[in-house]
Amino acid sequence: MSAPAPSPSPPSPSPSPPSPTPTPDDTFVNYKAYLVDSFGDGWQGLILGIRQGSNMTSTFGSGFTNGSNYGPVSLLVKKNVFADLVVVQFANYT
Repeated sequence: MSAPAPSPSPPSPSPSPPSPTPTPDDTFVNYKAYLVDSFGDGWQGLILGIRQGSNMTSTFGSGFTNGSNYGPVSLLVKKNVFADLVVVQFANYT
């Protein structure tokens, strides 16, 4: 009787690229804003926002509580959609 033939080993898994190849997300633009206060006491609670349609995509100003300069602040804005700059919260001296 002859020895049984060895069974072939299973192939090693190898990574394959995803199909289709993913593309970078280019639906948003990230702007940087630098906030300024000429009196030097920050914005005292003023918060502004970027609204696109019914969505508030970014708000900024809440951390600007003292000093003359603040930032940069990142503002995420969707491409090809009209954007409004709006007051989200009024300050003491707005």
